[in-house]
Amino acid sequence: MAVRQCSAAYRNRSHARSPLGVYPTNDGFVAINVAVEEHWHHLLAAMGREDLRNDPRFKTNAARVAHIDETDALVSAWTQTLSKIEVFTITKRHRIPCAPVRDVGEVMHDRHMHERGMLEWIEHDEIGRIVVPTSPLRFHGADRVATTPSPKLGQHNADIYGGWLGLSPGEIADLRQSGVI
Repeated sequence: MAVRQCSAAYRNRSHARSPLGVYPTNDGFVAINVAVEEHWHHLLAAMGREDLRNDPRFKTNAARVAHIDETDALVSAWTQTLSKIEVFTITKRHRIPCAPVRDVGEVMHDRHMHERGMLEWIEHDEIGRIVVPTSPLRFHGADRVATTPSPKLGQHNADIYGGWLGLSPGEIADLRQSGVI
């Protein structure tokens, strides 16, 4: 698999903290947040680069921010050699804030998200089976609102123009004929 590059626009860089961003792996991306100096020391250990601990370019957060391209290149060089799960496992073991970045397919098929009611598979009459997000709000004693596909353009015109606005079927037909609706 070809190694993917992660442009600065996708790194979610911080102007005040480094490294903090999204880094490429050999199968996707991970988000790493070195929030405190202890995390940086742990990351150097995880990367097998403790030789850089006293390097003036990386010694403090301010120095890493001043050398952000070099810092990101250092972290990326390491993450690209591993899968996102491998990076996550290693950083977890070293107590570094990190998370795999999931792609749309991974999110759509996440069993836990479906079990929690955050995502739901529904049938759409034109495109078939689709997954849609549901409301994260759950109220004790309240019935769950059914998840349905979005209405088609103009599907509820008669209800709105007739029911809400009180237009007659003839007036609605005139609006339709003149291209207003």
